Amino acid sequence: MTNTNLLQAMGRIDPKLIADAAPDVSQKKNVKNMMLKYGALAACILLIASLSLNIMYISKTNTPHTGTTGTPNTTTGAIISPNGTVIWSDPSGVGTYYTVLWNGWNMKKNLYDEIINADNQEIFAIQVIEFNEVEYNNSYFDGINIYSLEKKLKDTYGKYEAARNLSNNPSVLSSQEFQYISQYGKKMYTTGAPDGTKWTFSYYKRYEAIYNCAAEALGEDFIEQYIQTPTEAKNKIHKYYSDLEKQYYDQLGELNIARIAFRKAYDAYTNKKNLELFGQAGICATIKNNSLYIFVTKEQLANFETDSNAFKTFLTLKLAQKNEFFPNNTDTAESSVVYPDIDTT
Repeated sequence: MTNTNLLQAMGRIDPKLIADAAPDVSQKKNVKNMMLKYGALAACILLIASLSLNIMYISKTNTPHTGTTGTPNTTTGAIISPNGTVIWSDPSGVGTYYTVLWNGWNMKKNLYDEIINADNQEIFAIQVIEFNEVEYNNSYFDGINIYSLEKKLKDTYGKYEAARNLSNNPSVLSSQEFQYISQYGKKMYTTGAPDGTKWTFSYYKRYEAIYNCAAEALGEDFIEQYIQTPTEAKNKIHKYYSDLEKQYYDQLGELNIARIAFRKAYDAYTNKKNLELFGQAGICATIKNNSLYIFVTKEQLANFETDSNAFKTFLTLKLAQKNEFFPNNTDTAESSVVYPDIDTT
């Protein structure tokens, strides 16, 4: 314990205890007075040691919003919590696969199992997750509409699938189906061919996609090309398929980057909003690594109220993993991050 922390702890000692411990110069220095003096001093030392063992800190850079219950230390920026045991998740993640309802909260089974048997002296380290479905139609990343990226990827995937089917089975170019498509087009699923052959719409769309793919890869005379120079036609089809495959995965990567970036920004926005709501309710909350954590007792969670009726609906609570909150997993890291000052009396 540093000198500064020791002084801070001493600042919390009842002045009466210090006064009682001071020597009385008006009295004689007999054995009885010596015993009283050193007994009181020993009590002070024990009190300081007791306080130091129960003081936990949060670093100045990660000081959480504590609402009405926090007691910030103006010197260090830390928050002192002389009470409670902090409950973290089992590192194995057992009990995180399904959700149960408790007092209006959606919570993972591992948290539920702990909280129903808890007393109000225990503090739960909880990760708060909001599961709102993101609407990408009006979402932009670097000036590009994400929905337009999704549409472009869908169109490319249709061509990519058709090219793969054609590359795996180029003999389809000389099939009866291609003759039907070439001669009758959409009539194949509306009125049918003159010989009575009629397709379903989905069957027609499948062969139409392969037909268009062949026309794009080889040109309009693809059937003649395949008949006259089958090896050359197959090589062109394979190259067309390879180019489409690369284009598809490039677009997929671009879309995923845009989605992740937008989701990260969206989560940062919702975490900040929820941080304020928890803080207004007097619950200790902090954001770390783009995740929202609350440190709360069973009673605080049960009595939590907000003006937003839908607030709890979109949230899921789970016990936080200690190694995720403290990535370095060292005592130094833990001592530099705070636990809350929660009233458990």
